[in-house]
Amino acid sequence: MNTFIRFLVLIFALFLSACQTSEKKEEPSSLKDKKQENTSTQKGEILYPDAVAGIIYTSGLSKTEKESLGLGKNDNFQIITEDHSFFIKDNYSEIGKMLGKCINLKGKLLDIETSSHKSGIFLGRVIEDNGNKGCSFGAQLSKEEMTQKIKKEYGGNIPMAIHEGVIVRNTRPAPDIYYDYLFKLNQPILQENDPRGDGFTTDALVVLPLNEKMRMDFESHLDDNKKINISGFMIGGYAESTVFQALEIR
Repeated sequence: MNTFIRFLVLIFALFLSACQTSEKKEEPSSLKDKKQENTSTQKGEILYPDAVAGIIYTSGLSKTEKESLGLGKNDNFQIITEDHSFFIKDNYSEIGKMLGKCINLKGKLLDIETSSHKSGIFLGRVIEDNGNKGCSFGAQLSKEEMTQKIKKEYGGNIPMAIHEGVIVRNTRPAPDIYYDYLFKLNQPILQENDPRGDGFTTDALVVLPLNEKMRMDFESHLDDNKKINISGFMIGGYAESTVFQALEIR
């Protein structure tokens, strides 16, 4: 009898062992892949290399937009690369000194998508002046190509204007509105056919560079504060404003 009982206990022990082994069976590869996929898309995961090359601009974000993205009140800049744009988190004084320059920004790319901007947020700390290498991805239109484009949109009788003044830095009104420069005029002008009403005068115009070469010329004139003459067209801009599309610096 004792032998029979011991036999039953042994059979029961083997049954329990078999059950535990089956529970530890390896998960299907599809389930494992799914878990890895979820891990790789968590906020804060590094999805790109730890350095990007691009041009530093103001971000154009409001206080509310910064808070919604987890940015601080002094996080006022973005870096624009050939095919992406990143808001820069945890800024420090050196970033502001690099406005308009092509730089290498080292840090971590945070996986945060936004509805108003193309890519995410870059936690940047170490910067290097890139000497404009790798940043020649701006507009490359010629004077003739831009003239043809504007006349097609606004009509062949749109007048060309020539103004004298000084180039100064401007803060973007939104991340993707490229109002990076103002042209402080030597004399106020009357803007005819302005959407804000007749008889509107101004002593400063948002000025858009023709191409990347002209943008670099604008950057050089920011430093020398020299009066220059710019020829171009007054065209419609953001929120019923008028902007000055530059064709040539004289």
